[in-house]
Amino acid sequence: PAEPEPQQPPPPEEAAVAEAATEAAAVVAEPAPSVPQAPAPAARVSVASEAAVAARAMVASYKDPQEQAMYESLAALDGTAPPDALRAFPGPVDASTPKDVLLKFTREREAEGGGGADAANQKMLWRLLHLLCKHDGTLDGSGGDDAATELLDTLLAFADDLKAKEPAPPFSVAAPGFPSPLAPPAQSAEAAAAAAAALEDLLLRGRREEALDHAVGAGMWADALLLSSHMDADAWRRVMSTFAQGALAAGSPLRTLYSQFAGDAPAADDVATASWPRQLAMMLANPTAGDTEAMRRVGDAMLSRDGAGVVAAHCCYLLSEQPLDAAPPAEAGPPRMLVVGHDAAAGAPPTWALQATEIYAAHRSRDPNPPALSALPPYQLLYAYRLADADLLEQAAKYVDVAARAS
Repeated sequence: PAEPEPQQPPPPEEAAVAEAATEAAAVVAEPAPSVPQAPAPAARVSVASEAAVAARAMVASYKDPQEQAMYESLAALDGTAPPDALRAFPGPVDASTPKDVLLKFTREREAEGGGGADAANQKMLWRLLHLLCKHDGTLDGSGGDDAATELLDTLLAFADDLKAKEPAPPFSVAAPGFPSPLAPPAQSAEAAAAAAAALEDLLLRGRREEALDHAVGAGMWADALLLSSHMDADAWRRVMSTFAQGALAAGSPLRTLYSQFAGDAPAADDVATASWPRQLAMMLANPTAGDTEAMRRVGDAMLSRDGAGVVAAHCCYLLSEQPLDAAPPAEAGPPRMLVVGHDAAAGAPPTWALQATEIYAAHRSRDPNPPALSALPPYQLLYAYRLADADLLEQAAKYVDVAARAS
């Protein structure tokens, strides 16, 4: 048989291409170098307490993948704080924490204030937390006692400070005293007499619904409110709502209160940056059905201001006793407040916000029906991580133990 012909070597160009492909394949096959990961809080604290083992088991037992991802992302985002700021906080806070220690801490935080454009709101937040500790978890402006007076005075003084910082208008017009919104609109004597005669004629014929509509259209608010009060609740609320929206300026605390009487929640346009403390003071001093949700709506309006009103919004949530991990009713979306003073979507919270959250959660847990605080353990572990980073291992172990027991 014929012998096979010897294979000819490939041309130099093809040989170079083949060699380059082989080298590229070898590079792809090599394992990528491992990226150093931040140690988990449990590993950092384990030298201080066996509770770290329980913490790691708790995290491993999370059923929801979102909870696991939340924990891992929080642990990776370090955001350490100066050791003094960590050492000064008397945590973990619970019912056994002395009140005078908490009062001293919140007073000092209020005096220090915060940084940036939201410094004034941060001072107000710490002031409210101070009052919360002072009055054993109660922020009530309707009691008529010293605690109510102190709370209302605090809100009104802060409102005056905010108003003073607003830019002055380019010109001012001297105006007489503010007239009562119940006063009839300015009109001639003949027009007023004709409107009254038309109202009287409709009532003489028993046409009360038409008479009510006539009074509302003519701005005869006193007549309209009196008539509707002798008809039915829906008619009265309709007149009160129309009166509040049509006769009172947006952002007026009086408009907020009268809207509450009608069962209307404040609209976002009714909330001005400098008016929210006065609106909250009005609702706290004059409780009505549904006022807690109305206070939260004021906070929602502040929160929608391009993220600039997070701390102000959370002040409203504190005054309305908003649970930490509850979403708005019948609405899809994230909870209103996971960490006090911080937007949870903005990354890892600062240490002062974690401390504020712990104080608020400890006092909310004293309610007869305390809310479930299922969102706290990951943040307690994050705080333990920061304590361990500052070599405060004994205190860090306490937080790991608290988080493990809460799971």
